[in-house]
Amino acid sequence: MPDGNTDVNLFRVLLQAKYYFNTFMSPHLIVGTGSYWRTDTISGNTGNLANATQSQNALGFNAGAGLEFQLKPSKAYIQLEAVIHDVSFGDDNDPKFTAIGIPDRSGLWVVAEAALVFAW
Repeated sequence: MPDGNTDVNLFRVLLQAKYYFNTFMSPHLIVGTGSYWRTDTISGNTGNLANATQSQNALGFNAGAGLEFQLKPSKAYIQLEAVIHDVSFGDDNDPKFTAIGIPDRSGLWVVAEAALVFAW
């Protein structure tokens, strides 16, 4: 690695919209945008620093789909969703990674989740 071992933390705040189709399983589409923060804590060979921390934020977009099953009408549901996130941080094409065979650090990530939802 260019700098040493790296711990990466991701945090996001999203605004999403869901469009439901009126069927038994309530399939839905999801689109959204949000602010994404990434903090890299680098240990090892980082020059004079024992641990170096670099934080960035970026605007990102997401899209996905899901299913919702009623357990008790208008009271309890199970939601299954998968969402793809597309975010471009400022150092995705940093040349120091190209030197060790990593052409870029860009890419999509997928979040799959299951939730038990209660309504009142």
